[in-house]
Amino acid sequence: KQLCPAQRLEDMVVSALFHDIGKCRVPDEILKKKEALTGPEYEQMKMHTVFGAELLTKYYPEGVTGLVLRHHERLDGSGYPFHLSGDEIPFGARILAVADSFDAMTTDRGYNKPMDALQAAQELAGEADKYDRRVTEKLLEMVRSGELKLEGK
Repeated sequence: KQLCPAQRLEDMVVSALFHDIGKCRVPDEILKKKEALTGPEYEQMKMHTVFGAELLTKYYPEGVTGLVLRHHERLDGSGYPFHLSGDEIPFGARILAVADSFDAMTTDRGYNKPMDALQAAQELAGEADKYDRRVTEKLLEMVRSGELKLEGK
């Protein structure tokens, strides 16, 4: 059963590839900082979604740029840049949010100790107020079945 029309699926793929491209406009001293960001630094970091959408607008349709722009929105309204909540957040952006968070939780970024895949998937599934339950449950199912494994682990 096809859940997404072909164009929406293509938009998802392109958005996933380029979701963080806006970080190229965030200063390296913020991107590479090992300790917690200050308030102003975090505000600059949050702009990467806007920068990414701006960079891609010339080359891709709203179906792509809109997902890049909204991939840090959270169901409870705590995300950015618009503090959208619930159904205001496109389903594709909800998928990107889970994938991006899972990657951040399982990757050594200098400021965190990476979790194993099951730990990260369980934590995301436990945050139904922030992440779409359909997406986190599928992630958890894929990790438990072995369909999704982390490289080198």
